[in-house]
This record gives sequence, C-alpha cells and structure tokens, in this order.
Amino acid sequence: MPMIITVAIVSCNGGQKFSDCLHCLTSQRVISADRIRIYDLGSQDGTVQTAQTYGCKVIPLAKRAFANETALMRHIIYDNLDSDILISLAQDVEIDPSGICELFRFFLKYPDLAVVTGRQVSTQSRHHLTRYTHNFLFPFTRKDIPAWHLQRVFSSFAMVAWRTRYLAIPGVVPGANVYAFADIYIAARLASKGYRTLYNPMAICLTGNTITARSVFRTGYHLAWFLKHQSWLRHRWNLRTQDIRIFFKGFSDYLSSYSSIPFMFLFAWILYLSTLTAILLCNVRYYISERPKRRSGKGFIRRLFGSRKGAE
Repeated sequence: MPMIITVAIVSCNGGQKFSDCLHCLTSQRVISADRIRIYDLGSQDGTVQTAQTYGCKVIPLAKRAFANETALMRHIIYDNLDSDILISLAQDVEIDPSGICELFRFFLKYPDLAVVTGRQVSTQSRHHLTRYTHNFLFPFTRKDIPAWHLQRVFSSFAMVAWRTRYLAIPGVVPGANVYAFADIYIAARLASKGYRTLYNPMAICLTGNTITARSVFRTGYHLAWFLKHQSWLRHRWNLRTQDIRIFFKGFSDYLSSYSSIPFMFLFAWILYLSTLTAILLCNVRYYISERPKRRSGKGFIRRLFGSRKGAE
C-alpha cells in the first residue's frame, strides 16, 4: 500500500513568496505530495485565492484560538495523523524540484527513521549574518547532524518531514505549556526513545528569511528559557554556551575573510555578547520566578513545625 504524503503550510498574508512556494511545491519531479493543506490565520490579501488556484485545501484558523506556536503545531500534527509522512514547510520557501523525493526516500530505507530535516539555503542577496548562519547550520558536506546539537536548536525547521506514527507516541508532542521550540522538543524526544533522526543536505529549499541582531538576541533568550524548563533535554545532550562561542568565533573568521569593511569582525563579538546578555536576563527571570516557590516552601515548613509546637 503506497504511503500518503501530506504537506502542511501555515499561511498569513504570504504574498508573492507564498505563490512561489506553491509553484515549486506543485512542480516536483518523481514524487509529489498527495495532499497540500494550507492552515490560514486570517490572511487579508490573496493568499487563500492563491492556494485554491493550486488545488490546495485551505483550512481557516483563528490565531487567537491558539495560546502559542506549540498549540498551533499540535493542532496541525493531530489533524494529519491519518497520513504516513507529514512535511512541514514555511510559507516563504522555494523547495527544490526533487525536495519532496529527498525528504521521503530515506523513510523507505530506515523503518526506525522518525525525522528528516532538509537544507535551507539563503539567497545571495542576503547579508553576511544570514548567509553564514545558513551555511553553518545547514552545511552541504556534513551527512548527519544530531537533532539535539545546538546547531539544530538554533535552526528554523522551515523544511522538515515526520513519520506520523511516531508522533502519535504519548509524550512526543509537547503540551501547550511548551510555548516555543516544539520542533526541537519532538526531535529530541524521538531520539531519546531510540528513533533515527536525519539531516539530508540534498533536500534543499531556498529561503528569503533574514537573520538580524534582534532575532539573534530573541533566539538566545527564548532558547535559554526553553532549556530551563526542559531539564531532561539539557542534561542528556549538554547544550553549552561554549557551542554558542564557537558559532560566533566562526562568524568572526568568516567576516574577516569575506568582508572588506574595516573592523566588521567586531560585529560578531557584539552579537555574541548580546546573546550572553539574553541568556543572563533569562536566568535572572527564571530565578525571580522560582524564588516565591522556595519561600512558600520554607514558610510551609516553619508553619508545620510551629503547629507541632503549639499542639505539644
């Protein structure tokens, strides 16, 4: 019996990028998706009409109905468990003509394969930070990068395929209390249960996403907050700030080699300090949020001993 491949895209005022995404998706060689589902969050432009033009099924959703990104991802995953392979794409990527085939073919080879991540390539018009980040996080030469490595954590899963029967395992898909990085949570849970995760550099998509200093700061902060509340992941795979330093050291060397602007390499170290500051602020927030719990615990003990003395 053939396997059913479903592609799910969350859309919101996608514009021309969304149209290009669907054009590439429906122009695949060898293997195409059996179903393309567009989960639209109230687009006010022609996004819905564009999706219908390409024969996609449009499912309107109210953004306010979901507490966070994880809640939305949970809805999409559970809505597609009747598929064998679920591929998640961002609305602004242009997938390679063999992209679906490259995401799919390893599932036939490895029965224990649960996740396949594709390679995201930035356009040449993007600036140094964006180009370096995509080259570092999605290299062409490395065959397999474990999903729990920091390189994967800092990556955006704009192109990923899951075997849905493993997503149905209890505890693999996080609850809505995990506000972000649900894709990392899923990959790590599956890996911890012994299932295979794979990075396939031949599954390529072109993305126009631009990485900025602000997004680097936000990612560092939210990632630190995520890890603070996922001790099982932090202890098992030892995600360290040293890995962050290695990333920005490489970025500094990249700027020294490819930028003619004087002292441009200092930009890398400014970003590094910005990320460390974000992590520090996260730690302070976490300490403050946990402090009342510690106080209430001590108060309870004091009250307990106090009531015993009174009883005596």
